[in-house]
Amino acid sequence: MAAAIAPRPQPLEIAFTRDTLFGVSTQSVECQVQLEALNIAGKPGVQLQITPPLPERLDRAHTLVFTWRGHMCRGIVQSSRQCHDGSLQIRLELQ
Repeated sequence: MAAAIAPRPQPLEIAFTRDTLFGVSTQSVECQVQLEALNIAGKPGVQLQITPPLPERLDRAHTLVFTWRGHMCRGIVQSSRQCHDGSLQIRLELQ
């Protein structure tokens, strides 16, 4: 069951990596995000609900890194999906 960490969208700087034809590409974006704590197969996780406007290529990310309340969070994207309201939902297994 998810527990809200940030029930309302808040600005968040996210660094992410994705694969391209030329190798791994790292990018950084700032966006509005709601966060929820998750348990993914017994491991700690976070669900990010990113509100429009959506950053380009974030839906293709493999890993994400961000700082939340002074703590660095790093994880592997387990799933990413576009929602009916135009937002992007990313489930991240924390490392």
